[in-house]
Amino acid sequence: MDPLDPQRDGLAAIVSAGLDVVVSPPATLALAGFSFGGIITGLVAARQGARVRTLVLVGPNGMALRRAPLPSLRRLRPGMAPGEVRDIHRENLRRLMLADPARADDLAVHVQLENVRQARFRSAGIPESDALLRALPAVTARLAGIWGEHDAFAVPYLEDRRRTFARFQPGVDFRVIEGAGHWVIYEAADRVNAALLGMLGAGRGGG
Repeated sequence: MDPLDPQRDGLAAIVSAGLDVVVSPPATLALAGFSFGGIITGLVAARQGARVRTLVLVGPNGMALRRAPLPSLRRLRPGMAPGEVRDIHRENLRRLMLADPARADDLAVHVQLENVRQARFRSAGIPESDALLRALPAVTARLAGIWGEHDAFAVPYLEDRRRTFARFQPGVDFRVIEGAGHWVIYEAADRVNAALLGMLGAGRGGG
């Protein structure tokens, strides 16, 4: 057994159980997940089966696909002043998450700080695993994907992501958002929201 399986399955079970409370079976639903959340959302869709009519995955890994080496990140040190901590997070967002350095604004830094503060688990090696790839054959929902053109976790191999999705659903709706990096939902929120509305609208009545 893969030692990561219990952690992955545990997270997927928690989210799946929560969905059953929020949207009681047998009502159908659409799911969207970003990055690590996309991996877990794919596992949830596999668990939920025909209840999920549309699954939109935004920049997930978990498919054991090629990528270029990631940029080095600045490290935090104990005792750093709050301003120094913010500066390091801002620089790391520019290096890894955002294509446009100007989008690493004060709000982006605040969101990142809050994400780190509120995290209750570590993703460990799950993004580098094939967890999502192994879940996709059990997904019956209409599948769609969104990636940023300059996603550091995918370039220059975005086509590998599209081909992988197309193995399970030929003609998959796969969209690349120009000028955006991995954190495409922040950097290009209006365009991602428009794409999501189109994808989810196209999936109505399919589940």
